Amino acid sequence: MNESVLISIKPKWCELIAKGDKTIEVRKTKPKLKPPFKCYIYCSSPIRKVIGEFICDCITKIKAKNIIQAYYNNEVRKTCLTDKELMDYQGKSERLYYWHISDLKIYDKPKALSEFYSPNYKELYKIKHSDWKGVFTIQALTPIQLFIPPEPKLKDYKIKKAPQSWCYVEDEN
Repeated sequence: MNESVLISIKPKWCELIAKGDKTIEVRKTKPKLKPPFKCYIYCSSPIRKVIGEFICDCITKIKAKNIIQAYYNNEVRKTCLTDKELMDYQGKSERLYYWHISDLKIYDKPKALSEFYSPNYKELYKIKHSDWKGVFTIQALTPIQLFIPPEPKLKDYKIKKAPQSWCYVEDEN
């Protein structure tokens, strides 16, 4: 499995991305992955499906004091946001990140969230059966085993809820 990002995007922005008009996605945070990395596009309500993917080949950090200047840069116009939308989105944030979209693929058949996994599913059950050596005795020295959690199943770590902005995921490829 490969670690990637699942990013929630409103339908109107998904449409502009699919047409190739919007080639930069604006976020207040960024992942700790080094570009290039894969991003899956989750189209939020009412569609609620993963409609495609892209490679984020670069992330540009813009400091708050440079937001308006950056807007007038032709590259940043590829966000498809007006200067007011950009300022409203920025709010009190100290910086914004521009995720550059490349190698866009829109799926013929959208995917469900359940086709993606939490990237830390391997870490969630660090205690293995062999780690449970605890046995204690009561009255007649009858051994009673402590509760041993079941081995984790991959299906238990499927993504069930879309992220507010983005989250790390692993795909089956």
